[in-house]
Amino acid sequence: MSAWVPYFIIPRRPVFLAFFIFFFGQDAVEPCVFTRDEFLRGCGALGIRDPASGRARLASMRRTLTDGPSGQRDALYDWAFKFLVKASQAATQHQSLKSITKEIAVLFWPVLLPEWPLVGEFASFVTGA
Repeated sequence: MSAWVPYFIIPRRPVFLAFFIFFFGQDAVEPCVFTRDEFLRGCGALGIRDPASGRARLASMRRTLTDGPSGQRDALYDWAFKFLVKASQAATQHQSLKSITKEIAVLFWPVLLPEWPLVGEFASFVTGA
């Protein structure tokens, strides 16, 4: 596994989701990697000027996952797939990989599908747990 994957294993799901949504808002190309300039440009694009506006913006972005279908939610899912394929490539050291590994998918299903009541059971089924 790549060194960045354990960084995402945070027991408090709201924090986990906040990081993931922040990366989406930053339009991050690589998992957990951006320069200072990219960070500042992304914060400006998201309307984040200080910690309070950052909390407010993350809360509104978090609602995109739970408020039902929307264009922004569709964009998040598209971005998440590309982001997680890169994570899978890094974790397996196979740059030609075109899918998300089971281990990474199981980590992110609860984050991306918080309203689905069977997500835990489905993850257990897929992992054989």
